[in-house]
Amino acid sequence: MNAGILRAAGGLLLVAVWVGSMAWAYEQGGQRERLEWQLKDATREAGQTKADFDAYRQETERLHGLSQIIESKLDALRNAQPKIIERYNRVVEKNPLPADCRPGPDRLRELNAAIEAANAAIASQPGQALRGIEAGDGG
Repeated sequence: MNAGILRAAGGLLLVAVWVGSMAWAYEQGGQRERLEWQLKDATREAGQTKADFDAYRQETERLHGLSQIIESKLDALRNAQPKIIERYNRVVEKNPLPADCRPGPDRLRELNAAIEAANAAIASQPGQALRGIEAGDGG
């Protein structure tokens, strides 16, 4: 009877080991599936991150190009403004008006119309405007 109990105990031990190995294999299979899912998630997130980065890079390049255009236009305006002032000063120095000279009403209207036309011409250029000559400023 001792031999029968030993065989039964051995059989139960083999069944227990077999069930344990099956449970371990099942757990390993589940872990593998979880790792594969995590890998797929990480791959998808990396792809999305790359797409976001590419879009950011393209927008940055577009804005950099626009800033270069704006800077070149500002340089042109900076260079143009002193030339206008220099021409005005040259004319004033060559042909000075008498100290008691005051423009008449017709001349004042012409001057204001010219100033308004100049302001309208540069209205699309931000930060640039001509100040109008007021009646008491002289001429």
